[in-house]
Amino acid sequence: MTSTSSSIRNPENTRVIKLKSAVYDAALDEVILTPKMPFALTKPVHLTVDGSTAEGLHDSSGQLIDGDHTGHAGSNAVVVLSRKGVTF
Repeated sequence: MTSTSSSIRNPENTRVIKLKSAVYDAALDEVILTPKMPFALTKPVHLTVDGSTAEGLHDSSGQLIDGDHTGHAGSNAVVVLSRKGVTF
């Protein structure tokens, strides 16, 4: 995963929060995203991981991710981050 294959935006899509890094931890099977600048979750933000373009996130088999959990590769994963937690 690269910082170009993911973005964090406010719900109105007026501001993109740029990422400094996106690092996969195989032992924990998780990705740690680090923003370039800290930000407060005063309003919910949308995290989008690109799984639909050639530059998007691929799995270990080289297939684009199934971001919307339909059983088919090639879709973005979108979650909402807020003070209450994560919503899929």
